[in-house]
Amino acid sequence: MVFMMRGGLYLGLALLLAPHGGCTVDRLTAAGRPCSIDAACGPNMICGPTGHCVPVGGRDAAADSPRRDGAADAVKIDRSGADGPLHDLKPTSDLKPPDLKLQPDLKPSPDSGPLTLVNESFTTGLGKLTPKQGTWTVSGGEAVQSSADENDNYATATVPVTDYTVESVVTVHSIKGIPTIYEGAGVAARVQPPLIANVPAAQYACVVLEDGDFLALAEGDGKGTFLKLMVQKATTIKLKTPYRVRLVVKGKDLTCSLPDNNLSVKASDSTLSWGVVGLTSLHAHASWSYLLVTSP
Repeated sequence: MVFMMRGGLYLGLALLLAPHGGCTVDRLTAAGRPCSIDAACGPNMICGPTGHCVPVGGRDAAADSPRRDGAADAVKIDRSGADGPLHDLKPTSDLKPPDLKLQPDLKPSPDSGPLTLVNESFTTGLGKLTPKQGTWTVSGGEAVQSSADENDNYATATVPVTDYTVESVVTVHSIKGIPTIYEGAGVAARVQPPLIANVPAAQYACVVLEDGDFLALAEGDGKGTFLKLMVQKATTIKLKTPYRVRLVVKGKDLTCSLPDNNLSVKASDSTLSWGVVGLTSLHAHASWSYLLVTSP
């Protein structure tokens, strides 16, 4: 308090010694600290626009940070640099991959594999097969032909094409034992009704012949008493032993094989150009585990 005399009267003039910004000298605070009427800034400091002490001519650091009191005039973050926090970025857990949906309407391309024409597993019956000759039953998931009296006991199924592959697993349980003919069982293709009663049907047959110990490709013309062997290859064929047999007919090309034994025989013949598929036995009691017919 300074007292001055003017005209014989004492005039008291109170001067507030405080830095710019309205802060008092009762309490001094350092740079960056909040300042107010009760807490003034220190020497060479001023109370900044956000209520924090800053050096004279300096920048209020609080103005570079977002307000935490929810005020509408909070300063936005400058994301042009790498120093500021990116508070509005979503956590990576919120980012989802695109919704990839399967397309069930897509159809396989023509080269995706063979087309299944017949697939019988004989679990409840013969399925599409129709017995033509012999004694046919289903037992233990197999088609069984139990008569060994006939030279051509067979059952057939219709297919809509003339070129195809016929496959099955066949087991010869017993044979008639006629020394003058070969006896066994297998699969048949392009089967046509016989032209004369009580003779084997016209067909191409891929058979395992137990009494001759070979794999054979045979042909029936629908008129003769026996099938004619077109080509054969020696191998060991045992009774009560399953063999996977496969017959492929494509145009005039014929292939008979035992795929698991890496054994095959081939022939070329154009006598039979159409017909159904079948299982066949030649004076043999035999069984088949399945019948699979596919496009070649």
